[in-house]
Amino acid sequence: MNDLLLFLTVLMAGLAILLFIVSCASWYRLRHLRFALTSAAFAVFICKAILLLSTYIVEDEKAILLDSVILILLYFSIAKR
Repeated sequence: MNDLLLFLTVLMAGLAILLFIVSCASWYRLRHLRFALTSAAFAVFICKAILLLSTYIVEDEKAILLDSVILILLYFSIAKR
């Protein structure tokens, strides 16, 4: 993993942690399902970043599967019923 990719992965993980904290605080305060789904999406994003940093996975099918889970969770958190 080159230096730029490493820096960007750490930056994205840090931002995901901040957004995870904000969405968890919002869920705790309001108890809406959409905030729980948003928190779950950012938790999966953090897990993906940790797996990328530990070189357990690389940008291949496994990473794309995790991206799909993140996008599905974010979609359901904003979709109107």
